Amino acid sequence: MSDTGKQSPLGVNVLGSVLQNTGLNINPVAAAHMGQSKTYASYTFGSVVQNTCLRLLTWSINDAYNRGVVTNPVYDNLISIGLSVNNIATVSITSTIARFTVTHGTSTIAQFPEGSFVRISGVTSPSITNPQGYNGYWQVETSTVGSFTVLSSLDLGTATVQGNIFYGVSIPGLGNSKPYTYDWTGPSNNGSPTTALRAAWNPYNSANGVTQWGYVRLFALQAWNEFNWNGEQEAPFVYYKDFCSSFISGSAFVDYTNSALFAMEASKGFLQGTYSNMNDLISADIAGVNLALKPFGEDLIALGKAINLSKISTFGLPSVLLQTIREFNAITPSLTLALLSSGLTTEEIQSIIDNAAPITVEQEQKIYGAFLIIVGIDLEDILVPLNCKTKDLESLADLLNPKKLFPNSYQSLTVPLYNAQPNLPTNSKTYYPIYGEGSVNPTLTSPAVIGQVGPQPLPGTPPVIGNRPAPVATVSYAGSQGGGGGSDVVFSTGPSSPAVLLDKVNPPSPGWVWDEGSSSWMAPDLYAWKNLPTETRRDVVRQYATGSGNASEVVIFNDPSVEQKIVDWYNKNVTNNSGQGY
Repeated sequence: MSDTGKQSPLGVNVLGSVLQNTGLNINPVAAAHMGQSKTYASYTFGSVVQNTCLRLLTWSINDAYNRGVVTNPVYDNLISIGLSVNNIATVSITSTIARFTVTHGTSTIAQFPEGSFVRISGVTSPSITNPQGYNGYWQVETSTVGSFTVLSSLDLGTATVQGNIFYGVSIPGLGNSKPYTYDWTGPSNNGSPTTALRAAWNPYNSANGVTQWGYVRLFALQAWNEFNWNGEQEAPFVYYKDFCSSFISGSAFVDYTNSALFAMEASKGFLQGTYSNMNDLISADIAGVNLALKPFGEDLIALGKAINLSKISTFGLPSVLLQTIREFNAITPSLTLALLSSGLTTEEIQSIIDNAAPITVEQEQKIYGAFLIIVGIDLEDILVPLNCKTKDLESLADLLNPKKLFPNSYQSLTVPLYNAQPNLPTNSKTYYPIYGEGSVNPTLTSPAVIGQVGPQPLPGTPPVIGNRPAPVATVSYAGSQGGGGGSDVVFSTGPSSPAVLLDKVNPPSPGWVWDEGSSSWMAPDLYAWKNLPTETRRDVVRQYATGSGNASEVVIFNDPSVEQKIVDWYNKNVTNNSGQGY
């Protein structure tokens, strides 16, 4: 046959034979043993009857039924030769989820053979909700003196019960009789066109015409009736169309019913492991990052443009923050000098900003070291273009610190990890808080998590170049802001020595001048320097930084002698009157 809708030559032959009422038949080997029977009254013996002592007994049964010269009790004895049933009272039933054990008296039988069948009937017990569930035919799994065990998942309960165990005590094979476990009522249609003849096959006694050829004949008659569904008793052949239609009807019922059953079964785990929870679904997974949605949203608003969501997969890397700063034209001269002073070359900085080449671990560390020294005014100059209004930021490196980035909601930040095992309570993902009791959640450093996520922190400690300096003021002329540096940018240092805080009456050295602004005594050349016009001092610092090659000295090191070096350089190279002051 074919499942594709196209008939093969074999399929055509099979289908044609069915339409012509040929091609289907009772197993000939089975028919040779059990015989052939199409009606209650007709039966052709098979080898089981014809070649054994059952032949004459079977003829006797049929003669007694048709001639009626014997009484009903005598006839019932004929069809019951070899059959004897005894019974014994039950004592108790002990039930488990897989089997139950029946304890019985041993007055008539001590032990039942394993594999034999028994019938339990009339079980009652006030302590079991449904004791009648134990009534029926059972096969003995194991047996000991006074008890036997039956495989069953009933698990109806354990109690002392009342009831009887029926069992056969003779060999049914000595006669053409039904076994003691027989209780089948027969098919709903036995092939007879007459409704009155469509009788049940139970009770099996003189009143039932199906008994007139003995028990063995029932197998042959049942086989014929399976094919002859709704057929005529006297027809020379059966109507296969009815037999085939039963398969069609059965198949249609199975397909129709299974579609609903499969749908209900599949609904138990429908898309299981695909979604995490409803919070994630209605928030586009934002709730999977932080459940404190309102504080988290406030933190994100305050951050402005400091986080580039298009690069969220690499969030936390110093290079990504530097690229974000450049994207919004927030690179200042101080940041440029800090990057140069950290050991990065101009070419490396440009490559990192353009993301033109893979960034090494060492470069990430140098960028982070440069961020650590961007504080005060220099930090504000970067935060303004980023529209970042997060409070309590101490350095540019704080834009890489979750506690600083999300001061209101960092405690509920989570790390979502996809579950490798199905049917977990957390569905597709499990969320681990980043922070625990005042520190990072130790679960995140477990081998299981590291094995799935991998080590995220860069190895080693980022370098800190010198001590964090005092704020360095940076000023740009018109049109130079956001240009990333240039010849129009000038610098001025913050407060530095030599200056001594003393009383206003006694100078520490002759010629020193009291400075009201800093409330300290200053050397005359430094005092004169401090009182130069602001633009003049900025030009001097710019010339010193570019001309001496000590740009890093001006910006990074908080050396008390830096400003004095600038003054000396100015006296020597600009005024040409070293030591004379102004």
